[in-house]
Amino acid sequence: MISKRKHIIIAPHADDEIIGCYDILRSTEDVIVIYNEDMTKKRKNETKRLTEFFSNVKAQLFLHQIPQHLINEDTIIHCPDPIYELHPLHRLQGNIGEQLLRYTGANVMFYSTNMNAPYIYEIDNPNEKEKVLNNIYYSQKQLWKYDHKYFLFEGHCQWINKNYFIKQNKKDKKEIPNKVSSEIIVKDEKGE
Repeated sequence: MISKRKHIIIAPHADDEIIGCYDILRSTEDVIVIYNEDMTKKRKNETKRLTEFFSNVKAQLFLHQIPQHLINEDTIIHCPDPIYELHPLHRLQGNIGEQLLRYTGANVMFYSTNMNAPYIYEIDNPNEKEKVLNNIYYSQKQLWKYDHKYFLFEGHCQWINKNYFIKQNKKDKKEIPNKVSSEIIVKDEKGE
């Protein structure tokens, strides 16, 4: 049996999943969105409208970690970019994505919401993206009313050579949590 690829989008804030991963949401592959922020009831209700626009969104979870059973070779985990994102919570989630990549070999793709990364591109249907943002996250309309980068662009980056990181760290046998954590593990070239 051929398994279908799945996507997990880590959204530090409600609306990041559309701003940074609109093309993934538009795909025909299954998507699970994990929201990390503690949000108001109003914002949580807005997020629930996502499935009205994207039938491939199979679950929306409000968690501070990725359930272990979702991390497998058929799943791509989309995290905010740990380098080019400016918001501290975005960078923190990006660092967790980097740790998952380095220490578990998870298939991680990084995305941009502030559109300052060198890998952004202009999307082919910005009016549709803006309409979806306005319909789902109407409380946030002022963000993109005058700053059109939120619906004009998107960007994804997958770091290469993940097998190198896995080989380097297998001897350590470290258990790296996928929870929100301020702990960042730094290793030198020798892996120490």
